[in-house]
Amino acid sequence: MLFFNYYIAIIVEGEVSKYLKYFVRILCVFLLGISIFMAFNFNRGQGSSVNHIIGDFIMDDSSDNEPTDEKKDFINSETYNELKRLHEKYSDVYAWIEVPGTKIDYPILQHETDDEFYLHHDMEGDENIYGSIYTESINNKDFKDPNTVIYGHNMRDESMFGSLKWFEDKDFFDQHLDVIITTLEDVRIYRIVAEYRFTDDHLLKNQDMFTRQGITTYLKKIPEYVAESGGQMREDVERKEPIITLSSCASGDNSYRLLVQAVLERVVKVGQTGEKNG
Repeated sequence: MLFFNYYIAIIVEGEVSKYLKYFVRILCVFLLGISIFMAFNFNRGQGSSVNHIIGDFIMDDSSDNEPTDEKKDFINSETYNELKRLHEKYSDVYAWIEVPGTKIDYPILQHETDDEFYLHHDMEGDENIYGSIYTESINNKDFKDPNTVIYGHNMRDESMFGSLKWFEDKDFFDQHLDVIITTLEDVRIYRIVAEYRFTDDHLLKNQDMFTRQGITTYLKKIPEYVAESGGQMREDVERKEPIITLSSCASGDNSYRLLVQAVLERVVKVGQTGEKNG
């Protein structure tokens, strides 16, 4: 009681005791520490489950010996749902490709017996000068080959792979980094490593791409191909398999192909769900 009256007397007299200052500061630090501790434990509880929901997807932390990540920026439930719908209607549709900053945002197809079918046909099987975005049967559909080549026409209206030529501009190349492949099982994010013109030879049949020594040799030669054609390359991106190659006719010279190549950076396992596991 005397202690209380002492401080009341100080306040009434307009004085501020240095001991009162110390007491208030210690009290504030103590309360701040309690708040941080409670927030930390709350966040731990929120992120404790093995699987994490992002939008309409559940993301599986299992790596399957591939780089994985949980970046929700790359998860697009609309793309996945449209891919699933088209696959059920047209069985040759098996993946989706997006190149942010371009007009490339299409399903990927592969014909069971005719590698050139989708060069001049749409997904419904009708003849079409635009064709489709497609791969050949020399590549598996899981994108785990050392090099998966994806083809599309260089259309004048910049549809299909018509906007691929934008990467010949250095500023555009420097500012646009990613290619996103969505399959029915995962989302695969690639980092663009090079753009260059290459002879119109069949890349997978005229280069040794399916042995470790062959793909290693090819990857080492990419800087040489880039220099010869005046292309673009990212020196800070490690050139390693698996890669994807986006291939289209080079503008102004049909004897060359324009190639944009990207290295697998991460894989996000996805499966549609409405509930959170764990």
